[in-house]
Amino acid sequence: MLYEADAPIWVACARRVWRAARVAAVDDAETTVEILDRCDSDEEGAGIVKVPHEKSGSSSGRLLPRDAALIGDGALKFDDLTDVPELHAAEILHALDVRFAHGTIYTLTGPVLLAVNPFRSLPGIYGADMLRRFLTPGPDAADAGRKATLEDQQAVRRQQHRPPSPTCRRQADRVPHVFGIAAEALRGIREHARSQTVLVSGESGAGKTETTKFVMHFLALAGTQDAATTPTAAAAAAAGSGAAGGGAA
Repeated sequence: MLYEADAPIWVACARRVWRAARVAAVDDAETTVEILDRCDSDEEGAGIVKVPHEKSGSSSGRLLPRDAALIGDGALKFDDLTDVPELHAAEILHALDVRFAHGTIYTLTGPVLLAVNPFRSLPGIYGADMLRRFLTPGPDAADAGRKATLEDQQAVRRQQHRPPSPTCRRQADRVPHVFGIAAEALRGIREHARSQTVLVSGESGAGKTETTKFVMHFLALAGTQDAATTPTAAAAAAAGSGAAGGGAA
């Protein structure tokens, strides 16, 4: 696509992957862009980049549009990036970077939780109050966990293709957190009597092991009768879980 003058864009960079820029000029052969996020290590003249047009006449894949909603600290307003009007690789990386800089390591993209290892302690993020927030089941979930019979489970299996219950839709209303992913998996077992999978992936050092520990910690507490009936007591038992963790769930 061709961009208009002054349009906010991202330009590909071998060193920093994507850099914020604006369109300075457009002609028949190329698009000239001005780099906005300059740094001291930039070489002289690096602030202007000329990007040749492809044979089709459009700008090359080195340019991507910037969503006005994410400019600056706008990413802090989006706990779920699927709500961003213009979403692509550059915007995702920018959003994660901004949120990380403000101590927010978790971000949702629909049912997928993106996590960035903070490499430092974040007080309260895995403490009793946060655990209590996700441990407390709604009435429907609690009843399903305590009273489901074999006949109930068989009936659920026969209705697998029905729309999800309102309880399941609560995912859109929660904050992004590894406990939320674990709670959603547990809710799937209780309400639909179906096995659930939590896939944790990431590069070495991303925090996969710590993330898995937090998932198992939550499920171990939530799966007990005490956790189902007295979440406050169960959450208090986790007050010492304040270590940092990351990864992707």
